[in-house]
Amino acid sequence: MNTKRIWIVSLHSLAMFLLSWIMLFLLLNLMMAVFSFSIGIPMELHFHRSYFLIPPSSWTADIVKLLFISPQVVSFSYAAGCLLVLYYVNQYSGLLKLFFIWGFVHGWAGCFGGMVAGMLTNTGFGYAADWMYLFDTMKLFLSLLSMVFLLLGGFMISRSFQMSANICFSEIKEDMFPRFIFFQVTVVVVAG
Repeated sequence: MNTKRIWIVSLHSLAMFLLSWIMLFLLLNLMMAVFSFSIGIPMELHFHRSYFLIPPSSWTADIVKLLFISPQVVSFSYAAGCLLVLYYVNQYSGLLKLFFIWGFVHGWAGCFGGMVAGMLTNTGFGYAADWMYLFDTMKLFLSLLSMVFLLLGGFMISRSFQMSANICFSEIKEDMFPRFIFFQVTVVVVAG
């Protein structure tokens, strides 16, 4: 495994990493706009944040739950769809397989990581949890459960990252897997 080839692997993985993240980002913003439009809330959408243009007195528990839990539902659906397609195309070699691997990672992290981050900062999902009057104990339990699901997702997808070696290499020795995974995953996550 020469250095030039391993950097090509990293660039391919980085391209699929960014493409799958952009797809999820666009899907989340589209669904947020659809949900907002369906309940009659004017919305201003920026690339980094969504603004709902209603006075604070107009917020109801149902509106908050719909708008701030929907990103987790959409992210989970995206992850599940990517996982299903990944297992369908797992026998083929190609860059599209990397797209679905990274799509699962982004969707899974968006769902369960968003729950943990929202609970800790009282934004997003945590804001909806406040409107559901969840006790701190329940929020802590949901955060811990979300962290467990994040770990389970990592264990679930790790084999797919190993199997993605057949995209660029017809044969790879077992002692080269740590280097391959470093360039396929770690370098890409840091660069992305």
